[in-house]
Amino acid sequence: VRLSGDCCLAQELQRRMAPWTYGVTKDECLDLPPKVYVEVPVELTPEQRKAYAAIRDEAIYEIEHGATVTATHAIVVLLRLQQVLCGYLPFTTEEGRAGQIHPIPSNRVRTTCDLVEAAPRQSIVWGRFRVDVDSILEELKTRGIGDGERRRRSEERRLGKACTASCR
Repeated sequence: VRLSGDCCLAQELQRRMAPWTYGVTKDECLDLPPKVYVEVPVELTPEQRKAYAAIRDEAIYEIEHGATVTATHAIVVLLRLQQVLCGYLPFTTEEGRAGQIHPIPSNRVRTTCDLVEAAPRQSIVWGRFRVDVDSILEELKTRGIGDGERRRRSEERRLGKACTASCR
């Protein structure tokens, strides 16, 4: 298909395809309840506070003492802080095996599962990391809720690499 150089390509393509396409929104074709977003404060455990403070203080020390902080390093620090809040930290063993998980006691999984248990209907739980979803599923399974399965990786990729679990 040869598109004219003076027009916006997307608009030209849309115009040419219009006779064969039909678009609707989710609201127009699905009978779904509205999304519910709830912010629930979760108290950090003493172990989380200690790990969080150590990472934060080290980053501040580096900046205050003139260390060059790259964007990559800053992102890694933020990622580690998020992982502490989620109740774990990854580490590399002395043998060089990366990706090992060091759990940190956390109230987050218990609080999430309490919310799912109290929900009046089926819930979908999104986790920041796979470890989050696996921990939540394990706790829900001990409570007799859900099937204990998480979506396959191909589905996770299709959904933007987020992990989800259907509950109830």
